[in-house]
Amino acid sequence: MGLPKGFVEGLERIVGHDNVITDEVELLVYEADGSLAMTARPDVVVFPGSTEEASKVLRLAWDYRVPIVGRGSGTSLSGGAQAVNGGVIVSLSRMRRILDIDIDNEVVTVEAGVVNGWIDEALRKYGYQYAIDLGYFYPADPGSQRTATIGGNIGHNAGGVKCFKYGVTVNQVRGLEVVLPNGEVRFFGGKTVENPGYDLVGITVGSEGTFGIVTKAILRI
Repeated sequence: MGLPKGFVEGLERIVGHDNVITDEVELLVYEADGSLAMTARPDVVVFPGSTEEASKVLRLAWDYRVPIVGRGSGTSLSGGAQAVNGGVIVSLSRMRRILDIDIDNEVVTVEAGVVNGWIDEALRKYGYQYAIDLGYFYPADPGSQRTATIGGNIGHNAGGVKCFKYGVTVNQVRGLEVVLPNGEVRFFGGKTVENPGYDLVGITVGSEGTFGIVTKAILRI
């Protein structure tokens, strides 16, 4: 699809010129996922660096009626990170901070662009502050954990070998910060095991971004 006049310029005002891709050759990287079974080239790729920027990007796309697709590392095999209707891919690869390690509550808070394997590395370093290794780890361990992001794991409800004992991604997620399609930011769940009300975390995990784009997650360890 062709992009509306002024849309790309609007993206650049939000995230900066260097964080927007429109070059056809560079867009080739984003036309497929790990399966390479099909291709669908986006019209533009944008890299927000914060929840605020992601919110503004989605609001702009909402106002211009441009379809959006969230993307992590693109290692999935389902086509969920492909822009089959064109439009804009919102890559969370700049949002890659581990924000908090809460040993008392046995949770970590991370941005969606954090690579799965980084969490175990951070927990090992944390454990070395004590006389013994605390032995904490993040249970969901897909085969692509060295490259796959937490946002992608959440979107696809990723599994892994340890999941036979500890459960898949939905069993590890306590809370989510989600940017809705109209740009509104909502937080579901929290640090506790049980939270009152509807299980909005549960219906978001595995939804492949159809309800919104996850920007932060609280995960059990």
